Amino acid sequence: MEKDAKIQDLENSLRNNCPTLFLGAGFSREAICDSGIMPTGNELCSEMIDIFIKPKVKSGEISSADYDEIQKYKIRELCNCIDNMNANREEREKYLTERLKGADSNEKGYHDYLIKYPWKKIYTVNIDDLVENIYEKNHKGYLSYTLNEHIPDKCTEKLILIKLHGDVRKPDKKYIFSQDEYNELITKKIDIGMNAFVMEFYSTNDIIFIGASLDEPDFEYYLQIYEDLHLKSRKNKLFFIEPYPTLALKQKAAKLNAVIITWTTEKFLQFVQKLNYRPKGLETIKLELNYRMIFRLKDTLNFFKTPYDSNIYQGFNCEWQDVFEEWTFKNDILKKAENRLAELLSQKSLIKCFCIYGGAFSGKSTVLKQLAFYMYNKEYEVLEYRGRYLDKNILQKYITESSFSKYVIVIDNASYYYNEIEKMFKYNFCGKEVVFLCASRTYYHNKKKYYLDGNCYDSLECADFISDPDAVIIEETLRDKKYLSNLLDLSKSKRIAEIKQKHSIVNLIIDLTYGKGIRKKLKKKLEDVKHLSNQEMRLLLEVAVFDKADIEYYPVELFNERYGRAVELSEKIDIKNMKIVDFLRYDDRGLSLRNSMFQDELLKMNRDKIYTVLKELLMYISRYVYEGNNDVWVIIFQSLLKEKRLNEQFVFTEKEIGKLLYELKDNYEDISYYWLQLGIYEQQKKDYAKALSHLKMAQHIQPKSFKIQHAIARNYLKYANSQSSFSAAENLFETGEQLMKALIQSREYYIQKAKPFSISCYVLEKVRYIRRFSVKVTVKELCELRDMLKSVYKPEDVYIIKAMQEYYKLLEILGKQNLVKITFGSPYYDILRKTVSDRETEEDVIVEAI
Repeated sequence: MEKDAKIQDLENSLRNNCPTLFLGAGFSREAICDSGIMPTGNELCSEMIDIFIKPKVKSGEISSADYDEIQKYKIRELCNCIDNMNANREEREKYLTERLKGADSNEKGYHDYLIKYPWKKIYTVNIDDLVENIYEKNHKGYLSYTLNEHIPDKCTEKLILIKLHGDVRKPDKKYIFSQDEYNELITKKIDIGMNAFVMEFYSTNDIIFIGASLDEPDFEYYLQIYEDLHLKSRKNKLFFIEPYPTLALKQKAAKLNAVIITWTTEKFLQFVQKLNYRPKGLETIKLELNYRMIFRLKDTLNFFKTPYDSNIYQGFNCEWQDVFEEWTFKNDILKKAENRLAELLSQKSLIKCFCIYGGAFSGKSTVLKQLAFYMYNKEYEVLEYRGRYLDKNILQKYITESSFSKYVIVIDNASYYYNEIEKMFKYNFCGKEVVFLCASRTYYHNKKKYYLDGNCYDSLECADFISDPDAVIIEETLRDKKYLSNLLDLSKSKRIAEIKQKHSIVNLIIDLTYGKGIRKKLKKKLEDVKHLSNQEMRLLLEVAVFDKADIEYYPVELFNERYGRAVELSEKIDIKNMKIVDFLRYDDRGLSLRNSMFQDELLKMNRDKIYTVLKELLMYISRYVYEGNNDVWVIIFQSLLKEKRLNEQFVFTEKEIGKLLYELKDNYEDISYYWLQLGIYEQQKKDYAKALSHLKMAQHIQPKSFKIQHAIARNYLKYANSQSSFSAAENLFETGEQLMKALIQSREYYIQKAKPFSISCYVLEKVRYIRRFSVKVTVKELCELRDMLKSVYKPEDVYIIKAMQEYYKLLEILGKQNLVKITFGSPYYDILRKTVSDRETEEDVIVEAI
């Protein structure tokens, strides 16, 4: 029965989970190569001893005693020995290539059954080309990557084959065979394929290992990482297909709660062939959705706990079950959000986007789930994205193929995906209604919302403030859930008054968690955290840095890689003996601070360490950052490296910013955003020649980027205005003007979206140029500037307002005010009135100060 249960689990995984396949040396056993039967590890050792060692024994270069020792070597030790003899690595690799290439199934043909299942990804430590030949002769498409080749994280219907130790078809990429090569692979952690496989542990996909042995050091390293994953709520399952499992494998499987099935490769592939699993249409797409970490809310309901005791009042993240079972507060901001969302839904457009934005502890993520629940009750199909890369194509496939007519796509920390969402406004969803429901931090929402402007879009700021009606609702909810805590002994009216006095939900949660007067206690505890280990303190500071940079969470992958078992998290809260968990909250995506008090105090206490922490983090994640990707690692990289934020948020000096940027040069020399920030840094220093050089590097990597083209044009204009004479400035300004006008006049859609940025910049620099060098300007040119500003004017656009103010000052100097109309309600009427108002306010302040 036990064996049958294991096989049933395997079948369920194959039918419902689209598992990842990992192939060890045992998979290729009994295959045929160009040079004969595929050798086992021992046979390969014997052959290499005959070729590389015995001739040296005969010549006397190797003693008989050394030869006896060499004969006991396993393949890694033997390869090391051969490599160290007269630098013979190239000859050894040439032999391996010739010996293992041209692999194919034997007369039994069971290896061909590999294609009987629609594998999405296969990882293999085998350098032979058995998988490739099986797919090719059966006319099946695949994409193959090896060692340090970049693996794009994009949806494809073809198999992705990742050769972890090299590929006989790409011998120039080198192999991982010797002990030294294994050591370098594991200790330096530089292999892209290896990192990709580690990422599989953080997905919801099961993993099937065939013919994999604990004799392979990196395989054991993978399993150790998996064992250390104690921050995952939906653990995937591991299956080992091994006919003769060793005691070590049995013990490891027990620790991992993994399943061992004592089958040969042949028996497993026969099972796959008989299963004959060929999902079609919607069934395939649902598997792909899960693979891309996009979850249907109706499926998530199956994971609800019974009985359920929420952690939301201890400062933990809001879960779906909290919303469904009414642990959350139905306060004023939710009502406002529902009303605004209802207005948006009434619009005729089939594709809509609604964004909730606010600070780190504003409750926006809770409101996001509450709004999704509101839509769920209106019979929308709700999809939640919780991945590392947003796959637009699979969303389109699911929506067009499934039977619902209305869909909601929930995206938290969404600002970095606004450009992707904007692209989907043009998708064909077969006449179905699609609503993107987003939450974002205020800073990045404001920076990137221009992608959404012009579409059927609305947004609402989420302010954490307890109104009088809110206090009544909160008291009722806490009383109903038996979570009044220190409020329990008060009368109802006093409880409501006490709640109102907290002013914000985050303050209330702190008091509910730790008791009244906790702020002084917490501050004292933060001043004395010597009981925490160095690693715990470093983790706290790293999470605080992420939070300050407006990064929603510290990824669970990063936590497990950097801290593993060294930092233990539990949910026991004790103010008298605070542990690291008392400062943090976490879920299956990552960690964040429990409240803003921790962030401010931690950063203040560790001001001298922030530079080192930032630099270390940026160096550490550099191996995950690739040009053209738009995933969580790129988000972290850009958020931590942005020159302006380093100055504003972390109060880095100009010298510190420059030092950091230049120290990271080797890590990010292939990334355009790095060169863009370096160029902007030099621009801030007014070293425009050096800035141009860096910006040109960025353009070389990403020639079509609007931001880089804009930065180069702007650099020329600023360079011109920094000159001391008109003759030195003229050519520079004309070059910048030509480049900037090309952007302003461009008909490319995404450049048009950013047109206000280009116009505001151009007008400001043009006005400075005219005034600085007393340049003669025609009425036609002035009218051109006026019309540019008018074409993009919006009263809320502070950059355009500033440009219009400077333009009008120029008109005053030139006596050409008649070129603009100052009528009631016109833009310049409002601008002049605002300018006067600002002056009056400044005078009032001066008077008050006197």
